[in-house]
Amino acid sequence: MGREKGEGKRGKKKRKREEKKKKKITKKKWKRKKTRIWKMKESKRTSGLQFLSVTQDYKPTIFYFWHTLLNWHHSVTLFMLNMPRMCMYMYTNKKHFLSYKNCFFN
Repeated sequence: MGREKGEGKRGKKKRKREEKKKKKITKKKWKRKKTRIWKMKESKRTSGLQFLSVTQDYKPTIFYFWHTLLNWHHSVTLFMLNMPRMCMYMYTNKKHFLSYKNCFFN
């Protein structure tokens, strides 16, 4: 799309702007795909949740509740797994002798 005869650079820009206005293409908003638990892999679905008896077929109605529960449990289990390591660190550095004793309660 070159310049038309007899118009300067400003004229070209103005014309292009007007053409864009005529088209009025609205950009589609990018949406994040929601991962459904019942479509997840088995290992991912029950990471650190083996102690919960998990049934294979989930109902979509309890999906949201289950999701929050899963997230909460995941964080808790991570904390529990890291607890002994943290306590050992404390013990080796002689910062807190009591925190080391807490490891045995996990």
